[in-house]
Amino acid sequence: MDNKTTENIQIETEESSFRRVILGQVNIKEFCSNQVVTSRYSLINWIPKSIILQFARVSNIYFLAITILVFFPFSPRLPWGLASTFLGVIAFTMIKEGVEDISRHKQDREVNKAKVTIYDLYEKKFIEIESKDLRVGNIVKIKENENIHADLIMLCSSSAKGVAYVNTMNLDGETNLKEKIISHLTEKIKDENDLNDFKAEFDVDHPNSSLVKWNCNMIHGRNFEPMSLKQLLMRGCVLKNTDWVLGVVIYSGVDCKIVQNSKKVPTKVSVLQKELNKVVYSIIVFLFVLCLLLGGFGKYWHDRNDSASEYIDFPDSYKASDVIVRAITFWIQLVAFIPISLYVVVETQRLILCSFIKNDILMYDEKLDRSASWRASDIIEQLGQVEFIFSDKTGTLTKNEMELLKCGINTNVISLHNDAHIEKIKKTLNKQKGRRKKEAVNYFRTLALCHSVFPTLHNEKLVYHSPSPDEIALVDGAKLVGFELRERREDCIVISVNGNEEVWKIIAEIPFSSERKRMSIILQAEDEKFYLFTKGADTIMLDLVNIENPEPIAKELETFALEGLRTLVMAGKELNLEEFASWNEEWKKVMLSNAKNKDEMIDEVCKKIEKDLTFYGTSAIEDKLQDYVPETIKLLIEAKIRLWVLTGDKEETAIEIAKSCNLINDQTELIKLFETSQNEINNRLQSLENKFSLLEKSFTDLEKIKNSLATPLSIAINGSTLAFIKGNQKLMSIFFRLGFIASTCICCRMSPSQKSDVVQLCKSNGKWISLAIGDGANDVSMIQTASIGVGVAGKEGTQAVLAAEFSITQFSHLRRLLFVHGRYAYHRMTHFILYFFYKNFVMEICEAWYSVVSGFSGQIYYLDWFTAFFNLFWTSWPSIAFFALEQDVPPEVSLKYPSLYSAGQKNVYFDLKTFWVWIGYALMSGTFIFWFPMSTIPGGEGKNGHEPGLFWISTVSFILMMHVVNTKLLIVSCFWNKINVGAICLSFLLFYVMIILLNTNEIAFAFQPEFPGLLFIILSHGKTWIIVILGSMIALMPDFITMCIKRVMFPTPNDKVRGYNKFTSKVDPMT
Repeated sequence: MDNKTTENIQIETEESSFRRVILGQVNIKEFCSNQVVTSRYSLINWIPKSIILQFARVSNIYFLAITILVFFPFSPRLPWGLASTFLGVIAFTMIKEGVEDISRHKQDREVNKAKVTIYDLYEKKFIEIESKDLRVGNIVKIKENENIHADLIMLCSSSAKGVAYVNTMNLDGETNLKEKIISHLTEKIKDENDLNDFKAEFDVDHPNSSLVKWNCNMIHGRNFEPMSLKQLLMRGCVLKNTDWVLGVVIYSGVDCKIVQNSKKVPTKVSVLQKELNKVVYSIIVFLFVLCLLLGGFGKYWHDRNDSASEYIDFPDSYKASDVIVRAITFWIQLVAFIPISLYVVVETQRLILCSFIKNDILMYDEKLDRSASWRASDIIEQLGQVEFIFSDKTGTLTKNEMELLKCGINTNVISLHNDAHIEKIKKTLNKQKGRRKKEAVNYFRTLALCHSVFPTLHNEKLVYHSPSPDEIALVDGAKLVGFELRERREDCIVISVNGNEEVWKIIAEIPFSSERKRMSIILQAEDEKFYLFTKGADTIMLDLVNIENPEPIAKELETFALEGLRTLVMAGKELNLEEFASWNEEWKKVMLSNAKNKDEMIDEVCKKIEKDLTFYGTSAIEDKLQDYVPETIKLLIEAKIRLWVLTGDKEETAIEIAKSCNLINDQTELIKLFETSQNEINNRLQSLENKFSLLEKSFTDLEKIKNSLATPLSIAINGSTLAFIKGNQKLMSIFFRLGFIASTCICCRMSPSQKSDVVQLCKSNGKWISLAIGDGANDVSMIQTASIGVGVAGKEGTQAVLAAEFSITQFSHLRRLLFVHGRYAYHRMTHFILYFFYKNFVMEICEAWYSVVSGFSGQIYYLDWFTAFFNLFWTSWPSIAFFALEQDVPPEVSLKYPSLYSAGQKNVYFDLKTFWVWIGYALMSGTFIFWFPMSTIPGGEGKNGHEPGLFWISTVSFILMMHVVNTKLLIVSCFWNKINVGAICLSFLLFYVMIILLNTNEIAFAFQPEFPGLLFIILSHGKTWIIVILGSMIALMPDFITMCIKRVMFPTPNDKVRGYNKFTSKVDPMT
């Protein structure tokens, strides 16, 4: 039975399913180098490649076309102004990407040039090389606290037992150490000297991203040995508590597991960005029509004023082509309708708002020494528009701190929190014999033996490590009654039973998987007998055990679940020697196979041994709720956010946890969809559809139904029922609409793929903004599917955090993330974009009016550098500073009144209608700014002999416009402070200083010959200041009056709360 030779076993292999690695032999041609490149650019291709990427954006192509046209004779503008602005924007983006890429180059250089020690079999000595020169087949020596630079098979370690420990934080984010154990075929290797005569080959999987499945066969002489993840050391891990290990490289560079898992994060575009694109398209259409009209009116004006306009360079005859050319002239003149710097300033504003999340001290976790963070700024404003939240339970709503509370030993329940119960079970275990003793021993042996836990000695105390907190809880529970795990080696497990040591030899270990939902281990006891121990989910295990009456077990499990506890079933059996021998041969054959369907083959073989089991008992594990979870969920529901919890727990457990979380209360009507057949769920959903007329009504009507329900509605559905309706579009639509009129939905027994399917169901039934939040690798798919992904940095690693756009440390931090940062971001970004277009439209409306006044000549109204510097120096950064700090209500008020969040959900601040309302105000302001100076500054010669020409009037108009657009900021803002008011003052100071400098003869003659000395004459006239001060008040009067009427006569919830907060009224504003 112990003989590992497999002469009579036919190994089924497929040549394409594995690669062969020979110990100590390097194959440069067949396998890639260990160099990893994450940078995008090199010094040679940075400029051309970056330029190509820049012009993959439609907006840049548009501005490039305008920049080219400005060099043609028909352009009314000097080429340098527009061209320099456009080139500045492109250069800024290129430099930003270049700086980001420099950091990638530094990281790549640091990784690729790291020193690695390899053993040369030919020279029989250790040599040091750079990591990038490492190749498959090299024998590597890793020392304590050293990073592992390629995927290795461990051959030996400094430990006499062949054990090593690694930290996998960089790979899966888990902080607990993982135990690695050498294969018995390499146990003769004690150091590098034993490698000289050791010959071995390894058949390993082709490179793939799986971290939980790996196939490898070691060939040593005539012996074949299947290897496991226990012998695999993956790149990115760090060797801990071990002096050194020797290993052979099997995957290098891009073939390594950590690189294979570096998947590209899906691109997500916010609703605001989509609306902004629509706005830009509508402006282009508006501009196209306006320029064609101006070109057409130009022909009309030319035909009637030909003799009077000889000084204007018009063609002798106005053809259709001339109308087009003139329209292009007007297009260039009015180009600032769409600011070139638009997307740059929008992204800058988003980055500033994201920095507030990172620096929020109230979202800092002192215990973890970690704050909230962000990985993508593009969708920050969507945090203020969330309509659906899909949440994991374990580790997200709960702490993932497991404790075994109760043990059901053949339906006799004992509480491990009750000292009397513990003493009673210890007395039972100390008896000489008896049925109860046998049942208890089998039960606690299962807890102490069937797991992946390994102990380490720390400060003379045993510390348990495992990827699963549940397993540690079970092992700790067994320890309480005298079954203590002492040691785990590659070939055996050592436990202490009431002080007596037992050594169990490991024959086969069948690990847990989300598909199998159980784990089994076959062990050989000291009496040479073979035993199978199995634990798993009750839905699977109850079908595998021999029991006459399963009702008491089901009732016991239900009782545990109703207390919100996580349940498992324990079972096992003593194996018949003949039966085991036959099965073991088949098991070896499958394990040595390199077939592509190996997983299916393993599952089939396992089913043959995991049957006719003896029931040992059940376990009930408590996973405590995180702090402030019920309060957070209460706020989310009050904000009209529909909350769906997706969990793998059984139905009763999930429902009880939902009750403790405030997802369900005494007034909630709970609809359970736990049907066991296709017909049952068809009939059930059809009856619910008939009751609520779900398919006939629009979502607006369904919202009214939800609000009119006498009691809140909640839905509970399990994975098997969801599987029945998947693929049936009608049933899926009924289910989603039913969930829509419900406040909450609890989805139980969900697999990772089903979690993603539920989120996708939401996306396919409307343009809902969804947020998925989770903490484990099984939540990654739903996080990437949702509109927004939020990872919780917990005990299940950082895969969820790395896949998400935002990360927090506690579920309760979701309150500030949504109701403070999200709501503010939506309010700030929408008003910022509206204002940005507003000020540009004000300026360009003046240009458009001058086109009419000047006989449709296309002559510019403002000096070239006025329009060039308007956005670049004088208005963009003040508006960024102003809106970055804008608050309609204080943060504590946002949290007190979650109904304020509805503004983002309804998108009331930004759509085409709202945009063009703002543009309507811009049309009125721009019209006044043009005509007020034009009509009040007389023609003819002034008292000082100067004639108030075009640039005299336009400069006064521009000064007036600067005052209007900056004062507009103060009107629309709800929150004045030293920073944003100071930004406006600094903007005025910078404006006046710059135009004074540009007015000097030396600078003006170089850039704008029409301007030298003109400004000093304008500013010396008292009428200029009357126009500027009085004009600013009149221009903004419509805006101010309309705003007052709306706030007094038609107040929004925000207006009510703001007024209540300001005047401290005794009447609640929301009643």
